[in-house]
Amino acid sequence: MPDSLQWNLLILVVYGIVVAYVFYQIWLDLDEFISLRWEKEALTQMLEGLKLEGLVGVKFKLKDLYKPKALRELEVTIENKTETRSLLVIWERCTLANFKGDALRVIRVVPGMSVDLSQSQMDSFIAPGQKIKAKITVESALKGDDQGELAIASPIFKPDKLGEAAAEGKQFTLRLVIEMTGPTVGTRSGSLHALPCLFTVYKTPKRRSLYWKPKRKKKKEEED
Repeated sequence: MPDSLQWNLLILVVYGIVVAYVFYQIWLDLDEFISLRWEKEALTQMLEGLKLEGLVGVKFKLKDLYKPKALRELEVTIENKTETRSLLVIWERCTLANFKGDALRVIRVVPGMSVDLSQSQMDSFIAPGQKIKAKITVESALKGDDQGELAIASPIFKPDKLGEAAAEGKQFTLRLVIEMTGPTVGTRSGSLHALPCLFTVYKTPKRRSLYWKPKRKKKKEEED
């Protein structure tokens, strides 16, 4: 066999090995993705039982998939659908129960947060017909920076624990605590309610991961 042909075959074999290795790594990377499913129906039934259906609205903005280390916060929208009553979100009483059932302190992420977490969080006031959007995380995910402000420095769950939970289809619960008040903040009716929001974590199907593309920001011209 001519030397040139042997050389070409060697190059072809090496190329094939490299391509196979690249695809193998891509396959492993796809296996790392997890997804969240908010069990909305469970909250709907709870609101019906508390006679709050049509009075309070809760929505979550979730990504199609996450890498375990990228799940650092949850974005929630809470709406006051009443015409006369005010709504308070009692952040200091909100908790997130992890996969072992441990209750973790929930922190609403706001710009310029103080490093001192020993202080109680301010409640969020929602006027009739209004809504708020909030990003929340757990206390253990926050860390102070050089400017003396808190920033999210780690994921909500340890990546390996989240990956294991996703493989088993486990669930965690975010407990939102709200209070319905009179037309003004100072008038409280004592109707305090805990709203459990259940999430199921699962392995993202590889086919879905393969075709997933992150959303691109719209061009300025399109926004205008």
